[in-house]
Amino acid sequence: MKKWLFLFLLAVPVVLLTGCWAKPQIQPVQTLAELQTEITRISDQLLSGTITPDIAQELFEQLQSKYTELTQTQLLSRMTTLQKIIDQQKDAIVKLWELPSRAKNLWLSLPVRMRMDKIASKQTRVGKEGYDSIQYVYRWPYDYAMAEAMRIASGAKLFVSPEIAQAQALVNQGKSISWLDTSHLTKGIVYTNHALTDTKIDYLINVSVDADGLLTIEASNYQQMKR
Repeated sequence: MKKWLFLFLLAVPVVLLTGCWAKPQIQPVQTLAELQTEITRISDQLLSGTITPDIAQELFEQLQSKYTELTQTQLLSRMTTLQKIIDQQKDAIVKLWELPSRAKNLWLSLPVRMRMDKIASKQTRVGKEGYDSIQYVYRWPYDYAMAEAMRIASGAKLFVSPEIAQAQALVNQGKSISWLDTSHLTKGIVYTNHALTDTKIDYLINVSVDADGLLTIEASNYQQMKR
């Protein structure tokens, strides 16, 4: 019994000393508002003499560390949110100007390495405007635009518009066409899937290049337009 009492008496000072030497800790802090509250609490304790300047200094260093952690976490969260918004906007732009599935089903494709004119380009949808259509306009040097138009037309099984080809032939022979402005017919080409008088067709498709190298891809649901 005396032996156990002796060991207990030895342990009490150790426990007391351990408690005295325990490093002071700030209160749990999860937000900047809670950090401000903790700063105020420590300031009040220091001014009232409840804690010593040395303890206040240790707590201050913990506050600094916590501030860095919170601001970095919040900044990272805001930056992550911003990146998501940027990615969403990029995806929206890409989806807006990529070829719709309905156009891909017509075997149309987009030109390569040509700059799109997003002001002149547009889409319509049957649920909004009453019919599906695309009009994509691209600008590039004439010869390259002509080559791309031929490639796109070949993939979609389009042919040179006979009416436009005939008009071009007359213009190139120096002849005029009274009912048609022929100033833009000296160069360029129009590929199509229909004749001017054709009414029994689902989609009207044209791939054209003008004298300035402006390449235009047009596809419209003709049956929807007639409704």
